[in-house]
Amino acid sequence: MHALPVGLFVLVLLFLVNQYRRHLQKTIKESQEELLQEVKTLRADVGDRKLSLSLNSPFKPVSELVNHLSAVRERQSRQLTEHHHHQQVLLNNMSEGILVLDNDQRITGINPTAARWLDLGNAVRAQGEVFYTLCRNPSLLQLIEELTSSQVSFKEIYLRLERPEMEDRVVRVKGSLLVDHDQTMGVLLLLQDVTTLQRLETLRQDFVANVSHELRTPLTAIKGYAELISDEPEDAETVATFTEKILKQSTRMVNIIDDLLSLTRIESSEAKTSLQITELRPILEQVIQLCEEQAQARQINISLFCDEHIRAELHPALFEQALYNLTNNAIKYTHPSTEIQLKVFPRPHEIRIEVIDHGPGIPPADLPRIFERFYRVDKARSRAVGGTGLGLSIVKHIAILHQGKVGVDSIPGKGTTFWLCLPAVTDPTE
Repeated sequence: MHALPVGLFVLVLLFLVNQYRRHLQKTIKESQEELLQEVKTLRADVGDRKLSLSLNSPFKPVSELVNHLSAVRERQSRQLTEHHHHQQVLLNNMSEGILVLDNDQRITGINPTAARWLDLGNAVRAQGEVFYTLCRNPSLLQLIEELTSSQVSFKEIYLRLERPEMEDRVVRVKGSLLVDHDQTMGVLLLLQDVTTLQRLETLRQDFVANVSHELRTPLTAIKGYAELISDEPEDAETVATFTEKILKQSTRMVNIIDDLLSLTRIESSEAKTSLQITELRPILEQVIQLCEEQAQARQINISLFCDEHIRAELHPALFEQALYNLTNNAIKYTHPSTEIQLKVFPRPHEIRIEVIDHGPGIPPADLPRIFERFYRVDKARSRAVGGTGLGLSIVKHIAILHQGKVGVDSIPGKGTTFWLCLPAVTDPTE
């Protein structure tokens, strides 16, 4: 009688256990499916998606851990993206060119400057390309070959890159091996545009050579005349003749030094603060008076075409010096018994002053260099008329000081026009 209730109890207990097992399996399966679906969604990396499980899910602690790790990963990824962006902005805005190659000479890093200078096209598209298939510069390829073959670990070369209708670009290339834990990773090339520095260095060398030559010539003459005087000290006529020549050569040296000092003073912009609105005609009339004796000696007439009350902001003394240099130059090199014209043209944004002569003109090949220091078209004639070779350079720097410009137009055999342009100003008194 008692066995039946016990057996029934066992059966009920087994039934309940089985039901609970089934419920637990179903719950776990549903939680697994929920977790799997959430993980798939998270794997798709859509926005800031997080695992979101029900509170009674047995995998809730796991989801919280995964969400924490995901947040850490997202933060690190964002920092890495920002760091990469900052690096890219830095490279894109560098004035120098950067080129990185791996051991197979594939481009692993390049900025737009390097791509533009080396004519490689778009910097992004050049990534991954083999460098020697894009660039055929033999000097650069030889440098890369020496570095990749470990012949050298660092080397510097200079490249002259042609630019259509422009001055060739001179680029200094510094190449070095990329080494990490004694393993060669590739080559790094730094490209620097040294065109201006190269040009300035050439000008400096030319300037030193020209100054040395210009001063050596009169010094040699003075030394020779002094020796002749010492050989015949009692011959009064000889002493007087050579003393006059010594005086002439020493005067030429003083003129050269004075012009050099004038250039230095003008280039230092010490006079820039002294600019003032001034009428041009009185200055031009003063220039004509200063040049009157030289003009009369060659039977040259100087005509002035300038309206009254034309004004410009200028340094009167320096502007007078510039116009004197141009007018005096015209007197020296124009034909005798001709006319020199000084003309002033007011324009909407500038005032143009022209000095026109009817001399032999200047060959086209000499025009680009006519304002360089010590540059002469006819060296022998320039020295014969007492030129220092600095007058036109002084004019150019005076024009720059006034924020103006200077130039020359010439037709060989017909004459030359030197022009000087100053910014137009509005006179508050008008």
